[in-house]
Amino acid sequence: MKAKKLVSLALPIMLLGGCGTDNIEKKADTKVAKIEVKEEDKEKLSNEAYPSRMSNLHYELKLKMEELTEVSKGKDKDVKEQNKKILKSADELQEIYVKFYKIDPPKEFEEQHKSVLKAIDCYKEAIDTQLSLAKSGSVTKNKTEQLKDLMYKGNDYLEKGMKPIEEAVEHTKRPDAIPLSKDGKEIVGEWGSYVGDKFTKGTEFRQDGTYTIFDDVDNTPYENSHMDGKWSYNGDTREMTLTIDEYVKDGKKAEPGEMKQSMTYKMENFTDTGYKMVGDDGSVMRQVKRR
Repeated sequence: MKAKKLVSLALPIMLLGGCGTDNIEKKADTKVAKIEVKEEDKEKLSNEAYPSRMSNLHYELKLKMEELTEVSKGKDKDVKEQNKKILKSADELQEIYVKFYKIDPPKEFEEQHKSVLKAIDCYKEAIDTQLSLAKSGSVTKNKTEQLKDLMYKGNDYLEKGMKPIEEAVEHTKRPDAIPLSKDGKEIVGEWGSYVGDKFTKGTEFRQDGTYTIFDDVDNTPYENSHMDGKWSYNGDTREMTLTIDEYVKDGKKAEPGEMKQSMTYKMENFTDTGYKMVGDDGSVMRQVKRR
C-alpha cells in the first residue's frame, strides 16, 4: 500500500463558525464553482519561458497556502477579526488559482500542465468545501479526513506535473527568465513574513545599495540583533552578493575576524510578492514583500 506523503500542501482547519468534532452532518452548500478562463485571456508561453513562470507560480501558491494555514491556526481573541483574515487570505488564494489557468503551455509541457491544473482543482475543492462547512458549523472529523485525502490527491498531481517542470527550469533559465533587471533594483523594499495582516520584517534592501537583516525569529530589537552591509545583484549570473559591515548577536558586536566578509546567494525565484535565494553555503532566504 502506497504511503500518503504530504509532499507540498496541507489542509488548513478553518475557524469560521466553529470547528465541530462530532459525526453529525449538518446541511451546507458545498458546491464548488469551476475556474473558467476565456481563451483570449490566456497567455501563450514559449518552451523557454514556461518552466520559470510555473516555478514562480508554484512558489507563490505555497507561500499563500502557508499563510492561510498560519492564519487558520491563530488564536486571535477577536474571532470576527480572525475570520476576516481567513477570508481575505482565501480570496487571494483564489486569484493564484486563476493565474495557473491563464497560462497556455507550449506543446512540450501540455500533459504536465494538465496534471498541475488537476492539482489546483483538488486544492480549490478541498479548501472551498472546508470554508463552506466551517461557515455553517458542520465540520466533522469524517469530512475533514475526506478533504485531507483530496489534498493528498492534489499533492500527487502537483508532484507529477511540477517535477519535470522544475527539472527543466535550470536547463531553460536565462538571466531574463528571472523578472529582475540587471542591477536588481526591483528587490528594493521591505521583506519578511505575514501571519494574517501582521508583517514581520526580516530584511530591508535600500535604494542606496545598503541592507539590514533583522531577527525575524525571536523579534529582538535592532540594537540586540542585526546585520548591516551592502548588497549588489548580477543579472548575468543571477547572484546576490551581501557584504557584511556589522553583525550584532544578543547585543554583542562581532569583530572583523569573527564574521564572514560577504555572502553570495543564487536567485532561484522572484515575483512581485516574494523571492527565494540559496546561499553558497546551502542556506535559504525565502521572504515575501510588505504589502
